[in-house]
Amino acid sequence: MVRIEGDPNSPISRGTLCPKGIASTQLAYHPDRLLYPLKRKGAKGEGKWERISWEEAYAILTSRMNQYKNEHGAESIVLGYGTGRDNESFIYRFANLLGKPNVSHGGHMCLWSAGGHLNHHVR
Repeated sequence: MVRIEGDPNSPISRGTLCPKGIASTQLAYHPDRLLYPLKRKGAKGEGKWERISWEEAYAILTSRMNQYKNEHGAESIVLGYGTGRDNESFIYRFANLLGKPNVSHGGHMCLWSAGGHLNHHVR
């Protein structure tokens, strides 16, 4: 991959891309991209991290999600996913099992920034 470009013939985006779309080559090739789970080591902002296993990462996420759900309700958690990954049914099933209604997808995150011109009230 060398460059990502929008489709100027698209009636929705008219060739524009969101910042995440523009940065896709960096996500794929940047030498500092994450390849495995990391856990903060030290104080927040120090930039110190340690590699952890996927099992430990899942345990941390599970614990925190259950904590937020128990303390603030299932609505305090939002699941987000991008487009074109064929995982939508799994995300909604997971949200259903958590008892939460909040799911955000690529249209919520990217389409509004790329297609704001479609709504004359958004500038």
